[in-house]
Amino acid sequence: MRLIGVTLLEIILGFIIFTVFLYNPSVRYFCRRQIEIKVYNYQQSVKKNGYFSIPQDEAYIQTLVPKMVRECLQAEGVDK
Repeated sequence: MRLIGVTLLEIILGFIIFTVFLYNPSVRYFCRRQIEIKVYNYQQSVKKNGYFSIPQDEAYIQTLVPKMVRECLQAEGVDK
């Protein structure tokens, strides 16, 4: 019976620690990674279709990345 109580306590403490310390960084990493994948896929599709990316396009995309990350965080409920 004592083992069950200790296990329950560990599960509850693990959930609290995850929620307090790891949830926000993990969502921020998730959003950043999603945006990086979208940008990479866009760049690959441009190359695949025979176009060349110009520096102005790259600069414009980099100005959009923070906005896209912010929108992702708001959708996930982290950054309000």
